[in-house]
Amino acid sequence: VTDDLGNTYTKLFEHTKAAGVAEDGVTISAWMCKPTTQIETTSTITLTIGTARTAKAMRAFKRSITNTPQKDDNVGAAGTGTSTTVTSSTISSIERLWVGFFGGETGTSLAITDDADYTSAGKSGSGAGGATNVLVYMASRVATITSDTFALTVDSSVDWVTGIVAIAEVTAGSVGELRRRRRIGVLGQRG
Repeated sequence: VTDDLGNTYTKLFEHTKAAGVAEDGVTISAWMCKPTTQIETTSTITLTIGTARTAKAMRAFKRSITNTPQKDDNVGAAGTGTSTTVTSSTISSIERLWVGFFGGETGTSLAITDDADYTSAGKSGSGAGGATNVLVYMASRVATITSDTFALTVDSSVDWVTGIVAIAEVTAGSVGELRRRRRIGVLGQRG
């Protein structure tokens, strides 16, 4: 992942439907950027994936934080059906940004019922329908909790992969308020 401003992106998470091996089935990955140059609506973020992919899609959103972000936990799950659930590990109780991700072998017409605790960042896809396309979806929340579950339902059975990432703000051993801009994105690919 790159942008036209030269910012650096760090991979937070990757999970695949087929036995956790990238390039087989649906894969999602999450990336974070602490911009050195502000990303505007006219900026371009580029996703580069191997040429052997049937379909790929990308979604980005921004959250504000003050200090250095630190990934505290990430968990992935995969399956087939209309219900997706992933639960994080148990970690210390501090304020964190929790980001949930979904990728499915389907088109953009798939209806998603959101997890009630999360705010949707929307969905993007590679086409209107069928398993030759991929759809990605993101949602987030800020909470002081020790574990979380990200659960969605969809209106038709699909092969899916989902994940959850917990991101804390760290400064000299403490956690600050969420204030400064960071970009977090989810990428989907069908291999």
